[in-house]
Amino acid sequence: MSSAAKDDILVDISDGHNHDEPNSPLIDQNKIPNDDTNDCPESSGVVNSHLDSSVLKGTSSGTPTRDQIEILTESQMELGKELEACEASSLLPPRHSEERRTRSLMQVLGGVEDSWEGGEGSVQIDTLGDVTPKHRHRSRSQGGVINQIKQDIKKQMTSVESLKKSDSVLSFSTDEVGNSSSASANVSESESDYEYGASQECDNSTNMSSSITDTMQKLKIMRSDSLISESDSDLEYVQSDDWKNKRKHVFVLSESGKPIYSRYGNEEKLVTVYGVMQALVSFIAHGGQRDVLKMIVAGDRRFVFLIKEHLTLVAVTSGEESVRHLHIQLNYVYNQILCVLTLTSLNKIFKDRVNFDLRRMLSGTEKFIDNLLNVIDRDPSYILGAVRCLPLQSSVRDTFTQTIVQCCSKVKDLVFAVVVSHNQLVSSVRMKKFILHSLDLHLLLNMVQSSDSFKTAESWLPVCLPKFDSSGFLYAYISYLDEPCNTCLLLLTVDSEHFPILSDCKTRIVERLNRYSCLQSIAESVSSHGYSTQQVGMPELWHFVYKSKSSGHMTSPEPTAPYVTDVQRHRLQDLYMSIHGRMHCAHRPLRILYQTYAYESILGWITQGFELYAVFSPLSDKKTAISTVYKLLRWIKREESRLFILNQSTF
Repeated sequence: MSSAAKDDILVDISDGHNHDEPNSPLIDQNKIPNDDTNDCPESSGVVNSHLDSSVLKGTSSGTPTRDQIEILTESQMELGKELEACEASSLLPPRHSEERRTRSLMQVLGGVEDSWEGGEGSVQIDTLGDVTPKHRHRSRSQGGVINQIKQDIKKQMTSVESLKKSDSVLSFSTDEVGNSSSASANVSESESDYEYGASQECDNSTNMSSSITDTMQKLKIMRSDSLISESDSDLEYVQSDDWKNKRKHVFVLSESGKPIYSRYGNEEKLVTVYGVMQALVSFIAHGGQRDVLKMIVAGDRRFVFLIKEHLTLVAVTSGEESVRHLHIQLNYVYNQILCVLTLTSLNKIFKDRVNFDLRRMLSGTEKFIDNLLNVIDRDPSYILGAVRCLPLQSSVRDTFTQTIVQCCSKVKDLVFAVVVSHNQLVSSVRMKKFILHSLDLHLLLNMVQSSDSFKTAESWLPVCLPKFDSSGFLYAYISYLDEPCNTCLLLLTVDSEHFPILSDCKTRIVERLNRYSCLQSIAESVSSHGYSTQQVGMPELWHFVYKSKSSGHMTSPEPTAPYVTDVQRHRLQDLYMSIHGRMHCAHRPLRILYQTYAYESILGWITQGFELYAVFSPLSDKKTAISTVYKLLRWIKREESRLFILNQSTF
């Protein structure tokens, strides 16, 4: 990700404020479950019940055995710290609470560890019930040294306990010694016996201290070797060509620098990268008043930052995408996270625990973010902020709408009903006074497209629509209406007990749609792949993208020659983003722009009613392009009932 040293580095900072959408009063705020039982606190220290110096009751200060006990206790405590450091470097099993720390150390000192190794996904299980990933397995050589250390320490602790018992014999009261001569005689006899035993125990303690010192040195060497090995492995991974040469990286991290998501690679191997990004954000934030890091340009790469409350999102690209487009993509990723958690839950999580690892809450939903970024790279509707509609006869579309209204109008608290097909909108019905934002609809389309599990059975799951209400969940009923899985029905309600009712509605909807052959019409439209520029009847027109501002919908033909391969289609997408970025430039916005490139020329035109981008041959002149665009606008006007949803129906 680093560029040559000779390249200049540009840093763009600004005063940034995040403003949330007003929350809808229709939905109660979400309460997240208490997850304290699975929490992994970052506190440090080892509780050693066997080596607590407070249990040693002393004799006179001149006794050699007492000094040996203190030295031995300090050495054992230092050894405990070394064991803890080994645990942190994956040499020993991890700990999860104060109580289990004690148990873990006791296990290391004298427990038995059962483990097995297998293929990918194998796990290691210790006697405390901890399950650790395979990457935490110790090597066989390290495991042998550790077992030897366990046996040595167990013997040493047995000697310490016997030493403490013999030392406790001398805990007398001076009054008892002065009361009787027989007691004095007993004391003298005991002292003579003790002096002989103390000399032997002193030698044993000296040997044990030397043994502990050797053990600590072994642990230090093992720990340093492990850290160096892991550091070299992570550095090699980050500098690998396969990872560095990715066209666009996307990272998500918490405000404390904890990794949350990476588009490519394993977050565990990118910890240093996340740390550098968080350091840059913190440096700018504390270097001035209310400054926010927005962009860094280093060579041919751009680092774009989107700072949200509790989260930082970063995009790194070597492509032609503008800062505006990267901000749009990062905003989609942020809202996809809110779609799973809600903003209220996110705030509560990081308010209680700043260092919380959010990956546990997002586990299994990474595929939604992956698919979202892949779709954004090839579909201009996300950049335009519009929804692509499936080309369909207006009579068929009206039948869908009327069927939904008739079958679902009596369902209480039903907010939205949406029919989609292959990431395109077929029909939608909404409750009065509520509007389904294009961003929320994109998240629903992405959710349906990302998971094949919806094709096997009826599904019921909570979904947050950030633009509608970022503080709570709607409950989504998701089911396909036909066997080829071309048409999917989504019914969203605020009542978590409505699944049986909505399932009955789906049955009635399918019966009526089959009666009028509507599902067959959708299958025909999907198989024909929409329409092509040849059907428009303008040979000089290669491709176009049209957005209707009144409806918030867009349309474009299926790419044909010269956009056949993936590289050519990717170049076309870059062309649209480039011209879109120039026309929407904050410093100098444009209403019309004609630009000629090496492989094509493009005309961009923005009015109050539409936004149009048309691509022509590089040999076409401006006059030909403008006359062709006028013909295209007349054709779109004739076909608008087939290309767009003109009337929004309500329950």
